[in-house]
Amino acid sequence: MAVRDITPALPAEIADLIVEDPQRGPAYAQTREEAVPIWAVIGCWLQAERDQEVADTYGISPESVAAALSYYKRHRREIDAKLTSIEAAFRR
Repeated sequence: MAVRDITPALPAEIADLIVEDPQRGPAYAQTREEAVPIWAVIGCWLQAERDQEVADTYGISPESVAAALSYYKRHRREIDAKLTSIEAAFRR
């Protein structure tokens, strides 16, 4: 599966740390380091609310966590929908 860098319209501190699959959209974006899905980072952060704890959980830098949070703010609807679908799948 091919990935590309996200749009240059995003600030460099996000674009340098996040990649997005253009065929799947923002809900499938990943951290550049360790290829952790942004939805996973956000799901963990919503429970932990501590950047360092999330970073330690996934083996990524606190900067990647901060970039994921910034990306989430720009694509909240899509990422929240992904999290909702995952939660629904676990309830079945």
